[in-house]
Amino acid sequence: MRAGPTKATVTLDLDGVLIQNPFGSYVVPTVLSHLEGSERLRGQDRDQAHRELRGAINAEWQRRMDRRDFVAAYHWDDIYAAVGQAYGVDQLPDVTRLVEEGAA
Repeated sequence: MRAGPTKATVTLDLDGVLIQNPFGSYVVPTVLSHLEGSERLRGQDRDQAHRELRGAINAEWQRRMDRRDFVAAYHWDDIYAAVGQAYGVDQLPDVTRLVEEGAA
């Protein structure tokens, strides 16, 4: 006996009950730890440096959104690279690898 067609199911978990997104808990903190070594941030305490870096990341995201380049606005490797370049940091970890590590 042949099985009938299967139905595809799509679920959304916007409030993080079923799936926890590793960006806030792992990806962003790891990227910030790489960026905080910038000479441009010398003399700032860690919290102050992280606030500045988060602001720079958000500003880069917003620039891309403002020009309605939605693909680029969610190209996190490219956003982090642009911020890294502005802060003189060129060795940043791959976001895909960080997501996989953080999800594990």
